[in-house]
Amino acid sequence: MACDSRFTVGSAVTALSAAISSTSKEKPLDFHVLDCDQTRNAFTRLELWLAPFAHLVKLHRVSVPENTLEHLRPKLRGSLTTYARLLIPNLIDSDDVVYLDSDLLVLKDLNEFPKAIKRDTLLTAILDPGYLCLGNDQPLGLNADSSHSEKWKSLPYFNAGVLRFSPKQWKHKRIGEQALELIRNTNCQAWDQTALNHTLAGETGDISFIDSSWNFPRQLWREGPATTDPAIYHFIGASKPWIKFHPEPGYQLWHAFLETFFYNVHPNLEEEQKRIRSIRRNAIQRIAVAPIMTTLHMIRARIAPPKELRKRSLEAVQFWKHIWKNGKTVLYPSPVIKKWIVRWQESTSQDISTPSKDP
Repeated sequence: MACDSRFTVGSAVTALSAAISSTSKEKPLDFHVLDCDQTRNAFTRLELWLAPFAHLVKLHRVSVPENTLEHLRPKLRGSLTTYARLLIPNLIDSDDVVYLDSDLLVLKDLNEFPKAIKRDTLLTAILDPGYLCLGNDQPLGLNADSSHSEKWKSLPYFNAGVLRFSPKQWKHKRIGEQALELIRNTNCQAWDQTALNHTLAGETGDISFIDSSWNFPRQLWREGPATTDPAIYHFIGASKPWIKFHPEPGYQLWHAFLETFFYNVHPNLEEEQKRIRSIRRNAIQRIAVAPIMTTLHMIRARIAPPKELRKRSLEAVQFWKHIWKNGKTVLYPSPVIKKWIVRWQESTSQDISTPSKDP
């Protein structure tokens, strides 16, 4: 997992939800955190978030060498942290790692994450529902003939938010170095994800694609979770739940998890907790008044004589109807969401948030 100052709370939820979803809690779940901040501010803040859960989560800071990434472009919303995963083969000596983005909610035991199907598999990943094939994400400036472009249309494309691979194998095949070289020489529109997909394009026989439930994007869970059972919920895109609240099942679950485990964990985090809580509260207030606002604008549209005013009133009616249609599940949570809230509350009642003491 890679973390910077913008993703500390997201990293905390990712790590703790993985630990709580683990069926074995005899020892803490180890998380190696790639830290590009030489001041350690982000990592120190992450430690504050997770301090009450030291018996469940054990953090290991992996310092990314200064200046290693500074010449890479483009930045992801002003940060180069996303490229840090490409350095894992040189920073972590292991035969097997599961890489997690910092904007996930883990709902199943990571020990059940499928291992490589073949012995020499370079990567276990999930098909990206947005790009689907390699041809839909070609690096700008890459000199490729038409035969390559046609070939790329037939090659699958993975999302880099949840990966399982062997750092030793990647180091042997120089996967990270090749991806970094591609980023330096072209414009990778999806950042390191573009580079990894094109670096591994010739290795498709060595990539295992698994069930999408292990990297389930928010875009596919907008209609409700009745027919889905994601193992890992991924907040793909700019609208992170600690920045903006959407009336979608995943956002409700994320805020429910935060409410259950994280509030009042440390005085230094009080202001940030209030800010995140206000995001959800303001959204709920807006949803609650939606029926009233719809009725008021309908009345206004009927009695307003100017044509333009009537038009604006009718547009407002549609706006508030949309908010109510998409947001009423926040006021009336589905059985699946209630199930998870109850499960988490039962976890806290079993003293999961405090270390057990020897008799």
